[in-house]
Amino acid sequence: MYQRVILKLSGELFASPEEPVSLTRAMMLGTYIHNAIQATKCQMGIVVGGGNIIRGRNAQNSGVDRAIADYMGMTATAINGLALREALSRHDYDVRLTNALTMPHISEQFSHMKVAHHFEAGRIVIFAGGLGRPFHSTDSAAAQAAAEFRADIILKASTVNGVYNRDPKKDASAVRYAHLTYQEAIIANLGVMDQEAFAACRNNDLTLLVFHADDLLRLSDIIAGDVSLGTLITN
Repeated sequence: MYQRVILKLSGELFASPEEPVSLTRAMMLGTYIHNAIQATKCQMGIVVGGGNIIRGRNAQNSGVDRAIADYMGMTATAINGLALREALSRHDYDVRLTNALTMPHISEQFSHMKVAHHFEAGRIVIFAGGLGRPFHSTDSAAAQAAAEFRADIILKASTVNGVYNRDPKKDASAVRYAHLTYQEAIIANLGVMDQEAFAACRNNDLTLLVFHADDLLRLSDIIAGDVSLGTLITN
C-alpha cells in the first residue's frame, strides 16, 4: 500500500471531443480520485498538465518564442487545476490548488512549508504551473513534487497501458515492458516522459508507474500495490 502518492494527469484527460476543457470530464476524474482515496486512505498530490489548451513545445512551431509558449502552457494548467479542485470539492474534500506562477485570486503561491502542512493535515494538493520556469515539463514537476514531499510513488496516467519498445499506436508488434530501470529508459530514449523527468526520477530514487488513463477506474487497486496494470520504473 502506497501511503503518499503523486498522480500526474495530462491535460488531454480534461478534454472531450467537443470541448478543450470539459467540466464533465473533470467531474469524472474527481470521482475516480475520490473512490481511490476512500478505499485506500492515502495522501495524494496531483500534478496537472495543460496540453488540452496549449502545449508549449508545439506552440513554438507557430513562431511563438519557446519561453513565452511555455509560460502559456503553464498558465493553461491553472484552468485544469481549478476544474479539478471544483470536482474534488463536490466530494467534501479540503483541496488546495498551489501554483508555481503567481495567481493569488485563484490559487496559492507554491510554498514548501505550506504544501508540507497541507499533506500533514490530510488535504489534497493540486500542483499547477509546472516548475514555474520555461523549458521544463509538467512531468518534471511531478518528479520534483515526489522528491520534495517524499512520495512513495508517481502514478502517470497515459494514453497507453505502459511503456513499449516502440510506439504501439503505430506498430502492432510493439512489446510492453513490465519493469524498467531509469537508465534503460534514458538509453533507449523512450518517449513516455522527457529525458529531464526520467533523470530527476533516477537521481532522487523515485518509483514511477505508467498506466492507461482508462485504468483510473482501478486507481485504488494501483495504490494498494497492483502494478501489473502498467510499467514500473525504478533504479
